[in-house]
Amino acid sequence: MTGKAILLNKQIWLAVGMVTFIGAVVASGTGAFFSDTADVTGNTFAAGTLDLQLTKNEGGGSPADTKSALWNFTNMAPGGTPESSSVWLRNVGSIDGATLGVAASFSNNGLTPSQVATAQQLRITEMTLDGNNLLEGGAGASIPEYEAPTNCTVTLGGSDTITAAIDAAATGDVICATGSDYSAAWEGSAFITVDEEVTIVTVGGPDATKVIPFRVTADNVTIKGFEITGPSSTYGVYATDVDNIVVTENHINDIGTAITTSAQGVYLKPVATPMTGADLTFNRIENIGNPASTVSTKGLYVGDTSPSQGIDDVVIANNIVTTVRTSRGAYGVHVNHGGGTTNLVVENNTISDLAGLWEHGVSLFNNTPNAIVRFNSMSDFAGNGVNVEGNPSAATVVIENNNFAATVATGVLNQTAATVNAPNNWWGGFTATAVSNGGGSVVATPIAGGPFAGRVGGLDANSNGYADLDDLRLTSITGITPGLDSYTGSNDQEFVLAVQLDGPTTGNDFQGAVLDDYVVDFSLNQI
Repeated sequence: MTGKAILLNKQIWLAVGMVTFIGAVVASGTGAFFSDTADVTGNTFAAGTLDLQLTKNEGGGSPADTKSALWNFTNMAPGGTPESSSVWLRNVGSIDGATLGVAASFSNNGLTPSQVATAQQLRITEMTLDGNNLLEGGAGASIPEYEAPTNCTVTLGGSDTITAAIDAAATGDVICATGSDYSAAWEGSAFITVDEEVTIVTVGGPDATKVIPFRVTADNVTIKGFEITGPSSTYGVYATDVDNIVVTENHINDIGTAITTSAQGVYLKPVATPMTGADLTFNRIENIGNPASTVSTKGLYVGDTSPSQGIDDVVIANNIVTTVRTSRGAYGVHVNHGGGTTNLVVENNTISDLAGLWEHGVSLFNNTPNAIVRFNSMSDFAGNGVNVEGNPSAATVVIENNNFAATVATGVLNQTAATVNAPNNWWGGFTATAVSNGGGSVVATPIAGGPFAGRVGGLDANSNGYADLDDLRLTSITGITPGLDSYTGSNDQEFVLAVQLDGPTTGNDFQGAVLDDYVVDFSLNQI
C-alpha cells in the first residue's frame, strides 16, 4: 500500500470515526488491486545480418564472399583500348545496408617499385555502381539521392490541387506536394500555370509524385522533384519572359510522344523582355518526341530564332538526356536564340540515344559569346557531339574536357568561318573527330589521354592528372549511399571497373619506368 493510500485512510478515519474498521478493510483490498502484475516472457533481441556477397551475373546463383580473376587482363599496351569487367553485389543478409565502400590493395610480392609504377599507369576510365559514377569530377551527370524539403510553408493535403495552391500563395511560398498524381483531370487543365513567385517541390521526389507540364510566367520560380509527363504536350516545363527560373531534380519523360509537332523537355523562350538567370540542373529527361514528328525535337531548348530579346546567365548542368526522337533534328541541348545567349555554361551532362535526320548533342546556334561546354559525356548516336553554327562568337566558345564516344561520328562540327577551340577532349580514341565545313577550323590539341572518368575521392594522389589504381589503394571510397537493400530476387547491383594502360601515346612518357605484373584485391564493403 502506498504512502498516499495510507494518508487517505487516515483522512477517512479522522473524518468518520464510525467506519474506521470498514475503511481499513477497503484500504487493504485497494492495495491488492494496485499491485497486480502481468508478465511478458520469452523475449528475444537478435541483431539482423548484413552479408554482402558477389556473383558474376545479375540474379546469378551461388553468390560468394570472394570471386577471383574477374579482371584478368593480359598483353595490355600503353595507350590501348580500356579493358572492362564487372561483378554483381548482393546483400543476402536480413537488413538493408546504409552505405557502401570500395578499396584496393596489393596481393603479390608486397609493395614493389615496379608494382607501384604499373598501378600508377593503370588509368581508371570507368568505375560505377548501379550505373552511378563512383569517381568525382569526371565528365557526365551525377544526380544525387532526393532529399525531402524542410522549409514548406504550404503542404498540400489529399484533396488539394497545385493550381489552387499557386492561386492562394504569397510571394516566396514553398508549396510542398504530397500526392501521387496531379493529373489534368485533377488540376482541371492540360498544364499548370505558375504565375506567382513560388517554389513548388515534392516531399517524396520524382519516384513518388507525377504531374502534368508546367507553364511559368512569373519570376523566381523553382520546380523540383516531380515526374513530369505529357504525351500530347509540346513541353515538360515552359518558361517565357521570366528571371531566375530553376528546374531541378525532376524526371521529365514521355513529352510529345503522341503528337508529330515540336517537343521539348524544358523550353526557355524570351519573347517580349530579356531573361536573366536560369538553372536547369540534375534532371533526367527521356523519351522526348515522336519518330514521325515533322519538326525538330530537343531535350533542353533555350531561345527562339526570331525574338531580339536576349537571355543571360544560363546554367545547364548534371542532366541526363536520352531517347530523343524525330524525323528532323534531334538535339540533347539546343541553344538558338535570335537575341543571343550570354554567360552560358553547359557542363556535366550525359547525352545519349538521339535519333533523327541529324543529331547534335549540344548545338550552339546564333550568338553565344564565351560559352563553355565542358565535362559532358555523349554516346549512342551517330551525329555530332557539339555543333557550332551561325554563331558570330564562335571564336570565343570553349569546348573542353568532354567525352565523345566512338559511336559519335563527329565530336565537334564547326559550321562557321571562325576557329573553334576544342582542346583536351576525349574523342573515343587518340584522333580528334573534328570537322569544319564553313571555312573555319577546329583546334583540337592537346588530345586527352583517356576518358574523363573523375578522381578517387576527388583527389589525385599521384598528381598524374587522372584516377589510377594506386590512387584507389591510397584513398579508399567510403560513404556511397544508399547502401544495398536485402536481396528481394531482383535488386543486385553491378560494380564496373575499366582500366587503360597509360603511356606515351596518351601524353605520359614512362619510358624509364620498370613495369611489372600487378595483382590487386578489391574490397567491396557495406555498413
